[in-house]
Amino acid sequence: MIQRVQSIYLILAAILCVAAIFAPIPYVISGIQPDAFVDALQFRFGQAKQLHILQQIPLVAINGVIAAICLINIFLFRNRKLQMRICNLTTFLVLVLIGVAVYFALSDKFTPDFPFYGALFPLFVLLANWLAKRGIRHDEKLVSDADRLR
Repeated sequence: MIQRVQSIYLILAAILCVAAIFAPIPYVISGIQPDAFVDALQFRFGQAKQLHILQQIPLVAINGVIAAICLINIFLFRNRKLQMRICNLTTFLVLVLIGVAVYFALSDKFTPDFPFYGALFPLFVLLANWLAKRGIRHDEKLVSDADRLR
């Protein structure tokens, strides 16, 4: 039953996590150049060469783990309760990702000017995950109602 609507939401969440790895992280470096930014894999633009890749490894790792969990969760369609628990785990990991990203943005010696579009990806992952969980819960309710009629 991979053709369920929650599978589409989980695939969308995985794609957004992978896209977040290549999107600019949520800050512009003040005092260097107005267009100097860097993404999580340190593809450098402008004068942003002073950032260290070791700072961004947790962001890349958490994004990769979330994407892998979302893809694995698609194929657990026979165990809907486990799927809902995994959606809860994914929600927790996305919140951890947001916390780590905020920590790195605020703890850097450069001050953040404004967030780039990459800062919105975790929020869209949360939305897609919530929609997937809602669809899984709806399927579970349909199955339990059908069992009650038997």
